Amino acid sequence: MRGRYDNQVVSIIMPCFNAMKVIGDSIDSVLAQTYADWELIIVDDASTDQSLAAIEPYLTDPRIQLVAKEKNEGVALARNDGLARSTGRYVAFLDSDDLWRPRKLEQQLTALTEKDAVLSYSAYETFQESPLDPVKVIQVPKSITYQELLKNTIIGCLTVVIDRNKTGAFEMPNLPGGRRYGDMVKYFARTWGGVRNSRTISVLSYFWLVIIRK
Repeated sequence: MRGRYDNQVVSIIMPCFNAMKVIGDSIDSVLAQTYADWELIIVDDASTDQSLAAIEPYLTDPRIQLVAKEKNEGVALARNDGLARSTGRYVAFLDSDDLWRPRKLEQQLTALTEKDAVLSYSAYETFQESPLDPVKVIQVPKSITYQELLKNTIIGCLTVVIDRNKTGAFEMPNLPGGRRYGDMVKYFARTWGGVRNSRTISVLSYFWLVIIRK
């Protein structure tokens, strides 16, 4: 269904599995966002460590909700469980071991509005111990068409912000490995009919808005 999200909320989907040591940093990076109209849906995929205990203190914020699964089904299905409970016009993904810079949502929502785009994505950095010591910077093209998107696998799914008033509701593909971001974005392009004849898709390639822990 298209055009049914009558709000400006960003639904942030965060799958979690045995992330007790790092998930707090990821949640903190959401709380630090300059754009505050969001909901964070954390889906714990039957963790066997103390992830739930690490998450619990954050549940005092009414924007944060926890879905605790009893059976481990993998990251794609965990994301879909979060999507099923989401209410926002916009969707973004953040893994429980990755970080966002504070202006990520603000800047990408501005880009979506200015370009009247279906989705916005960004370059990103990878790190191991400290985000202040990046291992690698992954650059992306400043703009991309539908046909180019089908051939491009560099776009990180966790950098994407999606406007569901243009795509309608969707689910994540249950791909082997779970973290094949480029394949997921290509899947989106193939399945979203509205993208095929749309304008160029917006990107903020000059900002490193997402920091991925390796």
